Amino acid sequence: MTTEHAHSERTCKENRPGKSLFAYAATGGTAELSPSAPVIFRGDIYDSIEQAVQIGFDSLEWHVRAAEDIEAEKLKEYCDRHQFRIAALATGMAYTMDQLSLIDEEQQRRQNAIKRLIEIIDVASQLRCVVIIGYMRGNIPDVLQYERCESLLLDSLQQLACHAESRNVLLVLEAINKEEVNYLNGVKETTDFVKRLDHPYVKVHLDTFHMDQEESDIAASIAYCGEHIGYVHYVDRHRRIPGEGCIDFSQVTHALIHTGYRGTISLEYPPWDDAYQSAERGLSYVKTIERQCRIAQELGQK
Repeated sequence: MTTEHAHSERTCKENRPGKSLFAYAATGGTAELSPSAPVIFRGDIYDSIEQAVQIGFDSLEWHVRAAEDIEAEKLKEYCDRHQFRIAALATGMAYTMDQLSLIDEEQQRRQNAIKRLIEIIDVASQLRCVVIIGYMRGNIPDVLQYERCESLLLDSLQQLACHAESRNVLLVLEAINKEEVNYLNGVKETTDFVKRLDHPYVKVHLDTFHMDQEESDIAASIAYCGEHIGYVHYVDRHRRIPGEGCIDFSQVTHALIHTGYRGTISLEYPPWDDAYQSAERGLSYVKTIERQCRIAQELGQK
């Protein structure tokens, strides 16, 4: 198997007239997921897929606590029958529920965190999807321990990246605002860290909710990340549906197109009133924005 699917489909949709430049994913998780988690669908994964297919999504991002949450072979067969796919497995529940962290000073607990992610990577390999690392990087307990904790994270990710490469799975490290995680908050900081790691199977996960809080110029931050972008979340300010807040998604989409990113854009927000209608509104809006950006780009090239 080649590394093509692991690299976020950067080129697989280029030069296809009439087709979207991106794959669009809905977000979901089981009822075990925190009520405050910003996902559209909750409950049974197969029900979530059925709704996502009806609405017109290409894929689903699913939150997992452990590899046992997913029957990979059954799920892959179901997705194949519906010409659908799993875009990513989000792993934050392993931190919020089990306190597993990649920078834990206690060696055995850190190895437990690495082992949990290795098992999730194995499932992702069967599903041919991305693995998101956000909360599992942990919080630094003391600013004086920053260098030590950063070193632990580098070591943990190097171990995970080697395994991910053997399974042809892309890992994406999310830039998360400082109200939720106390390091690797901005796009530049996270991109520079990934550059230091220097592994082709680790890229940056951008999220407009976090960028809105951390970046003075979102488009410039996207440009800085450039070829290191591996996955993207779209959500408006205050976790609103894209287009129903203050973020300029035309600017964001133009910037992504300019970098050459051709992977997944996942809609990450809670269901406002009704999950199905919220998903429809979000997808319709972001597809309209993409079409407008493509038209503007084509006119600019003439």
